[in-house]
Amino acid sequence: MAKPFKIPETAEATEASAWLSTPPGDYRNSCTLTDHFPQPFAAYARVFHPAKKEDASGRRPVRWGTVAEANNTEVHRLMQWPNIAKVGYRALYPTTADASWSWIPSAGTLPSGLAAILATTLRQFTTTPESCWFAVWDGHGFSYHPWMQAAPSVDINGQPYRLFTGPIEVATASFHDNPHLLQSANMWWPSDRAWLVATHIDLNSTYVGGSGDAIEAILNESRLETFRAVIDDVDTLEGDLINPAV
Repeated sequence: MAKPFKIPETAEATEASAWLSTPPGDYRNSCTLTDHFPQPFAAYARVFHPAKKEDASGRRPVRWGTVAEANNTEVHRLMQWPNIAKVGYRALYPTTADASWSWIPSAGTLPSGLAAILATTLRQFTTTPESCWFAVWDGHGFSYHPWMQAAPSVDINGQPYRLFTGPIEVATASFHDNPHLLQSANMWWPSDRAWLVATHIDLNSTYVGGSGDAIEAILNESRLETFRAVIDDVDTLEGDLINPAV
């Protein structure tokens, strides 16, 4: 099946990612949003990846807020999944059969439904929706695939990525070689650099930086579970100082 993304020339990819690229040795892991956004934006949003629940009606998404309410934990912008779900950070499933969720939120990949909503929302806040860039981490385990090998390699925040291009709708595409597995782009942005979407390989949330109006539109999108974020927010388990870890 033909893929919706295109493989750019190396020089073009290097130029497109230069504003995010980090000189060798300069990157420092601060465990804050500065790791994802080396160039500042006016505002930021955190988009939570939903958990899943299997019941008689099938498999459905479950919001973090629902899980927090069921566990008497507090919803806040720095909440972390193990803390609100009251499970160990390596747990894939709940410890009780009557839990409000069955599977943990996806980490390192943005669910395609959420990607479609973000793409539709962000389309109105760029002058180049037909010319966007998609960076895929070069360590997912399928980097041997021909389309990954053919794509230019760039350094972003001290990590190697393969760069692709295409219209904003490519955000919903999977870059995995297995058609049954989803791997979204880990970072994507338009050519005019109006905003940046970052799904870090280890995180079960996606962060968006952009104009105040763009972020406000995301925060007002009822189909997304979001919180306003700030550049100094800690994105690791240590960031949740309200809900104690198990």
